[in-house]
Amino acid sequence: MQLIINGENVTINEDIQTIADVIDTLGLKNKIVIIELNGDIVLKEEHPNRKVKHGDRMELVHFVGGG
Repeated sequence: MQLIINGENVTINEDIQTIADVIDTLGLKNKIVIIELNGDIVLKEEHPNRKVKHGDRMELVHFVGGG
C-alpha cells in the first residue's frame, strides 16, 4: 500500500490497517505524535480504530528533546 507521509511516498505492508499500526511500524509507538490524515487532525484515542487506505496523506509531528 502507498501512503504519502510528510510529503514522501511510502510503501507499507498491506497488513497495516490503522493509524496505530503506522505509528508502530515507524517506531514512534512510545512517542507523543500528532497525526493529520487527509487534512483532519486525528485524536490519539482514534488511532487504534482509524483506518488508512492506499493513497492517504498523513502528516506526522513528533517531539524531540535535546539540550
